[in-house]
Amino acid sequence: MKEQRTVSARVMGLLAAWTLLLTFQQGCSKKDDTRSAAPPASNVPTPAVAPAAAPSALAGGDFSTRTDKLKFRNAAGKTLFSIKLKDDGAKLVDGDEKELARLKNEKREDGPEIKIKSPDEKVLGTLGGPPAKWKLKDADKALLFTIRREDDNSYKIEDGDGALVYRLKPRDGGADVEDAAKTTLFKVTATAQDVSIRNAANEVILIAPSRIAPIAAACLVLDRLTPPQRAALFLLVDQPKAGK
Repeated sequence: MKEQRTVSARVMGLLAAWTLLLTFQQGCSKKDDTRSAAPPASNVPTPAVAPAAAPSALAGGDFSTRTDKLKFRNAAGKTLFSIKLKDDGAKLVDGDEKELARLKNEKREDGPEIKIKSPDEKVLGTLGGPPAKWKLKDADKALLFTIRREDDNSYKIEDGDGALVYRLKPRDGGADVEDAAKTTLFKVTATAQDVSIRNAANEVILIAPSRIAPIAAACLVLDRLTPPQRAALFLLVDQPKAGK
């Protein structure tokens, strides 16, 4: 009897140990399952990312309340000239920072006007008038060019006798400069990095900052105008509210 009790006790002890081991293993398995389970899906929708907009030929910077320096380079990266924006206009300097002209915003009843001055404040001419018809005049107020803005946002530039000299035409991602015979003289292309201008031989002749409107950058290669006149026209085309 004593041996039977001893055997029974041993059997009961083994059963209890086996039961405890199974319970421990099941508990570990549940913990592992909990760790490996994927987190519940979120009900918050993922915001959609809008595609990048194509550069606009007319989209430029509003410089009316800014002071900034716009650098214009050649294909090799050398600065050819800069336009230093000021609250009342701008200064045109060459690649060596030598001042070439001062451009001052003036107020007129019929529209904006820019007075073009030499570094010593001598008046060289004016550019301005109604928004759709600007007149470029010399120091003696003789008419040099008329700039007409068309309904399609293109510009026609006529000489003092009314003959067409240039046509500035916006297009997707840039702008074109044509002569009176509609021959393309320059092509302006805008990217996220810069605005480049190529001549008829497809050579890059000018690189402008990306925030400049391509059709405004086109004004800077019009060789019938002087550099100060080009800079003044650039300011009005890129910043139509100049002088107000």
